[in-house]
Amino acid sequence: MQAKGLIKVFLVLLILVSLLQIFYLFPTRKAEKDAVSYAEQFVDSNPDLDRYDAYKQARIDYLDSISSEDILSIPLLGSFTYEDLKSRQLALGLDLKGGMSSVLQVDLKELLIRLSRNSKDPAFRTALDNAEKAQLNSQSDFVSLFAQEYAKIPERKSLASIFMRDASMKDVINIQSGDGEVARILRQKASETVNLTFNRLKQRIDKLGVTQPNVSLDGERDIILVEMPGIENFERARNFLQASAALEFWDTYRNTDPGVGNAFSQADQRLKNLEQGNDVLEEAPIEFDTIWSPEIDSIGNLTGDSTFQVIEKTPDLLANQGPLLRLFQLNTGAGELAWGPTVMGFTDKNKRKAVMELLNK
Repeated sequence: MQAKGLIKVFLVLLILVSLLQIFYLFPTRKAEKDAVSYAEQFVDSNPDLDRYDAYKQARIDYLDSISSEDILSIPLLGSFTYEDLKSRQLALGLDLKGGMSSVLQVDLKELLIRLSRNSKDPAFRTALDNAEKAQLNSQSDFVSLFAQEYAKIPERKSLASIFMRDASMKDVINIQSGDGEVARILRQKASETVNLTFNRLKQRIDKLGVTQPNVSLDGERDIILVEMPGIENFERARNFLQASAALEFWDTYRNTDPGVGNAFSQADQRLKNLEQGNDVLEEAPIEFDTIWSPEIDSIGNLTGDSTFQVIEKTPDLLANQGPLLRLFQLNTGAGELAWGPTVMGFTDKNKRKAVMELLNK
């Protein structure tokens, strides 16, 4: 009898979970169908664009635009956005949804070559090649296999002499460091590289627009497993995952640079004039503050060294807001949204496109 009661409890719980998943499913399915309809209309009206890429991007843009909008409201329970409902759904794996599964391995051989400053030492190169071959039939990581293969070579230098030329290694080893210690340091460097690659890969997959991808790391073998349910263009996904990252440098403004805050205020007022039907884009007047720096002698009298400075007055950005500042909160360097000075401001994810369109005007 107790077993029957337990079965009933599990049955009730299973029914409740199923109903809850249906509750999450229907509103998101409707939003995704609307996204498909929007994407199809977009590619039909833009025949010059690559159909596949344009369709995918339009679908992602639509879902981004509604990501923080309420798509379901239930009295007493509250309102739910698309992201709220999507995050609560059970992830459909490859067996239910189909897609692509890939096993990626970080090329640690190139890492060791770089840390050696491209050493041409014969023993070093032989150990690298032997470790690469041994890895095909081994469960060990590449650095451990390299250390084992290097130890087998009779006439060899110390590992410290090979890797000390690199600045990052010179800080943690010296010429007296044993091969075991150097191998341990190399293993740490390899783990840092693998973890960095793993995190960058997760960010890259998010840009592919894959729903509920699964990215896991096998730290023992430096292997990354990627499962992408629902992916359709396998070759594009493979190229996307294997593409090399590029480091770029950009000149940036800071939110503390003279005139930046006033420029946003002027742009907001121009947009407000256009919103009200006034096509005349008048420059907002620039106001100035005078700052006195008095010099006082020992008996309290002003001296001739007193100076004053005229500076541009920071506008009150919260007063009389236009369409830009209603959507875009400037980074003032204070409060919960304080970031570095190169961050101009913040907006909701689904308002980003609208803000960029306003700025582009």
